[in-house]
Amino acid sequence: MKRALAASILGGAMLLAAPALAQDDEESDDAGGLFGIGDIDIDLGDERKGDAQEISYEGMVERQAPEFAEGKAVTITHYGGNIRVRCSDREGINARVAYTIYGTNGTNMERMGKGVGLTAWGNSSSGGVKTKTPYKSSGVNRADIELTVSLPEEAYITVVGGSGWVQVSGCKGAVKSSNKANGAHVDGIYSRVNVSSSSGDVNVQLDEGSHLDGSSKISAPGGNATMTLPNSFGGKFYAKGSEVDVAHTVMGTNESALVQGTISTGDASLAITARDKVEVKLP
Repeated sequence: MKRALAASILGGAMLLAAPALAQDDEESDDAGGLFGIGDIDIDLGDERKGDAQEISYEGMVERQAPEFAEGKAVTITHYGGNIRVRCSDREGINARVAYTIYGTNGTNMERMGKGVGLTAWGNSSSGGVKTKTPYKSSGVNRADIELTVSLPEEAYITVVGGSGWVQVSGCKGAVKSSNKANGAHVDGIYSRVNVSSSSGDVNVQLDEGSHLDGSSKISAPGGNATMTLPNSFGGKFYAKGSEVDVAHTVMGTNESALVQGTISTGDASLAITARDKVEVKLP
């Protein structure tokens, strides 16, 4: 027998708070936005036979911060899944959480979906995006909860993630990103980068036009670290892993697992470390 649970998306409604505590922050009380309210079509025949079939519940929450000023600092926090940040020729912040919840208890799944919250804010000096993710209860097997944030091209971005991967694409300025699992990817034109993921691979691609200044770091303690570094870089350089391959000329130590010294002349510094391979390429 089949069981199905579908969610429609309603706009302009206030989020309902889930009975379970959120995994993160308190500011979601004023989140508002969109959430799914399910149309339920459940055949209990399988359940009576002790063979409950997995069903799904999905929906979306969306918020905007139109007053966020280009070129300012923005902090994005989401512990419950993947984070995707995209920069383009636009104004303000647009943030969206899309979720799909899988399990066998439609009531608890719907309750969890309605408890997913999102807050976005911004003004002439700074901005931010923060989510609220309820804990799983009985009959909820797993949940895919992905945050997508659209920003103006120029921003100073800080991303704090949890169980999902992080992707930051097409931005200009500076980026600092950390998460616990599944790696990270960053591309764009930056003056400083600080990217780490506790597990998975870390990939940083600096486009032509990037001129690093100050201190930049890339860390992949659970995988490989790959970086595309323009020839314009000048300053102190350090790379360590099980294997290190650097396309640039480094004046100093050049060993199979450690390359350190200086590249050209300049005041910048760049450190790249990985459990496995470190590869530094030219664009």
